[in-house]
Formats: sequence, C-alpha cells, structure tokens
Amino acid sequence: MQLTKTSRRLSVALARVTLLGALLAYSAYGYTAWGSQNPFDFYHYWLVGKAIDAGGVTNIYGKEDRVRLAKVWHERAQATDMALFKKAAQGRSQLEPTGTPFLYAAFHLVTTDNYDGNCTVFMVVSHFAYLLALVFLLWRLGFSFNVAAMAFVLLTQLFWPLKMDGHYGNLGRLQVGGIALLLALLTLRHRWAPLMAGVACGVLVLIKPTSVQVLPLLVVVWLARGERTRLRDFVLGAASAGALGLALPSFVLGPACSWTAWRTDLPAMLFNDYYLTGGFLGKLIGLKAIAGYTVFQVLVVAGLAATLFRATPRKAPSEQPWLQEWVAINLGILAYLATGPIVHSHYFVIAAPALVLALSLAHRRDDAVFTPVVLTALLLCGAHPIFKTLGLTWDANHSLWTFAGVWLLLVLLTVLAAPARATEEPASPAPA
Repeated sequence: MQLTKTSRRLSVALARVTLLGALLAYSAYGYTAWGSQNPFDFYHYWLVGKAIDAGGVTNIYGKEDRVRLAKVWHERAQATDMALFKKAAQGRSQLEPTGTPFLYAAFHLVTTDNYDGNCTVFMVVSHFAYLLALVFLLWRLGFSFNVAAMAFVLLTQLFWPLKMDGHYGNLGRLQVGGIALLLALLTLRHRWAPLMAGVACGVLVLIKPTSVQVLPLLVVVWLARGERTRLRDFVLGAASAGALGLALPSFVLGPACSWTAWRTDLPAMLFNDYYLTGGFLGKLIGLKAIAGYTVFQVLVVAGLAATLFRATPRKAPSEQPWLQEWVAINLGILAYLATGPIVHSHYFVIAAPALVLALSLAHRRDDAVFTPVVLTALLLCGAHPIFKTLGLTWDANHSLWTFAGVWLLLVLLTVLAAPARATEEPASPAPA
C-alpha cells in the first residue's frame, strides 16, 4: 500500500514538472517569436486608424488611398528609430487592409503612436491568451496533469499554425482566447450568461467573420432542446454587439472606414486567384469562383445543422449541460476552415479548441479508435513542415494534408456530437 502511495506522489510530481516544463518551453518559444516575426498583419491593425487621423484619406479600402499610404508610411517609418515599424513598412506597393471596420476602430482605441511597443504588447497578450485558453479547456474538460501536459506540448511546440500566427502577427491566438471566453460563459448557469455569451460571440464575428458559422449551429442546439429563453438572451446579446459594431467605426474613424466601403471594395483585394487557391476547393479542384464557395458553405452548414439537431438530446443532461453547445461552436469554427474561400496557414490555429474537445469526447467512448483518429487529425493540421520535408507537399505553409486534418476532425466531432443515447449511464470521467 505504501508503494502505491509513493508511486502516486511521484506520478503527480512528475506530471507537474512536465506541465511546468511545457509552460516554460512555450514561453521561450513566444519570446523568440516576438523578436523574429514579420508583423505584416499587425501593421494594418495599427496603421489604419493612425492614417485616417493624419488626414487626407477618403476610403481606406480604395486602391488609390492604399497605394498612396503605403509610400507615405514607409517614409515615416524610415524616419523613426523603431526597428519593427521599419521592417513592417518595407516592400509594400500598397496596403492590404482586409479587416473589418470594427477591428480597426477597436485597435485604434487601444494603441498609441509607439508602433514597436504596441506590437510587442499585442504579441505578448496574444501569446498568453492562447496559453490561458488551452489551460482553461484542459482544466474544464477534466484532463489529468499528464495528458494535459502532453496535449499542451502538442498544441504549442508542434503546432505549425501557431507558429505562423506568431510569425505574421495575426489574430488567431486572440481568437482562440475569445472562443475560450465564449465557451466559459456558456458553462455558467447564471441568468445573464447567455446574454454575455451572445455579446462575446457577436464581437468575435465582428472582429473576424471566420466564426460566423457558429451562430446557426448554436441556435440549432437550443431549438432542439426547446431552450427558448436561453436562445432569446443569446440573440439579444449578439444583436447588441452587432449594433455596437456597426456604429463604432463611424464614431472612431468616420466615413473613411465604413462598412459599405468594406463590403464593396474587399472583393478586389481578396477574391483573386492568389487568395482563392488557398481554400480547400481551391487546392482540391482549383476553384476560383466565390459563388461556388458560398454554395459549398451553405450545403455543409445545413448538413451539420440537420445532423446536430438529430444528435442533440431534447433535454440537457444534468452533467455538463453545456457540452453540446461547445460542440456546436467548434463545429462552426471547423466548418469555416473546411469550406471558406480565404484560408491562410495561420487560420488553422483556431482549430485548437476543437482538437482538445474531440480528445475529451473520444476518451468518453469505449471504442478505442476515436483517440488515435483525433491525434491523426492533430498531426495533419499541425505538422505541415514534416510533410514538406518528406516531399509530400510543395506548398509553402499549408496544403491538402492540412485540410484533410480539418475534415477528419469535422467528421469525427460530428459523430461524437451524438451522446451515448442508448443508455442513461453518465459519461465516463475525463482523461486520466
């Protein structure tokens, strides 16, 4: 008996040391990334508001202003002693402000004229938003120290989309933090929780519309359960965020950064051969027609909605009643990655919560096949350099192998969305 207690203490100590080592390794990775990235995307987040404040901008999304501002701000950057600012402004014939007006208005409210300082803060906050999101998900789903440490290492040190998001200074890690916040709000049984979850979801969509497919799938879960109050409060919160998102850019940035201009001029920047060939259908069959992608998205989301409606029990279980809502959210995220017309390598970082959730759900099933399938999906999504080294792909940063991982995860999570309804036995404990 004494040996068992000693072994258990050693196991717990080893697990904690392993997890601490993973956290330190990730922090070291993040510190290296802050100094080595080319903050191409953050440059636009920071610059749009500053350029409009400087005057002379008619339409930040119009080509004339984009070409002129690239030259003007390159000259301004070279006249400063800010190394990151100089690096970000180099080699641009025109700006590519593809973000939403809400995104640029929000960044303008929280940034200063110190580009290098703002960029470093952005990278640090993004870094730890991702870290804390993983810690929350692993804790809330009940993973043991050992399994949590292994998953943490796989989704940090060996996850290529994370490196790409850090390299370009994009929003993916912040999105993962936002997804975790949304998931956390839905676990609360407080009467205001659905309303606040609606606000959080609305803000996520306004910042970057890659999460828009979450909305119909969440609605399907609540309709299946007849939870109309929860649905009403969520919709009210999302609508409130939408109203704020439509109004804020006008107050902060004025007519030079409007939703109308974004909707009108964005296709000229995005919907071209270079970008459209990065999506799944672009890599699979060379599709370059946005209408084809739209039809594909509608069909996939409709299929997921119908499947989710049938799989959702008509009464929320007493244990983890929020779990089906988590499934719906992550299916919506994966649906965009699998069907979206514009999918860059760093976009796949938002699949991390789905990978953690699928690993947890797979463990709850008696079938031993599910967990290896999740790990295979993780490898396909996150190990692009391995495939490139083996000569299995010539793509620079992501390929059909990456999309294969997303589709595998999407199908698996759809299968796992249906609880073991044949019996009323409670779910088995989370990974031990």
